[in-house]
Amino acid sequence: MRTLVTRLVKEGWQLTGERKHYKLRSPTGKMLVLSKTPSCPRAIHNAERDIKRIMKNEQANQIHGDCRCGGET
Repeated sequence: MRTLVTRLVKEGWQLTGERKHYKLRSPTGKMLVLSKTPSCPRAIHNAERDIKRIMKNEQANQIHGDCRCGGET
């Protein structure tokens, strides 16, 4: 999990808290909380899925802004 967090910080995410969970803020302000010691074997896969979802939404917001199309072209 630490390598994933390190990669995100290099990509512009901010690490805002680091006790039992990593608290990360995306470049546009979305929060993501990850356990430092996940018990689920799929935790990294799930975290990567959540990150992709956040990044996809951020890209759609950059393209469409306040448009009401819902990100569809």
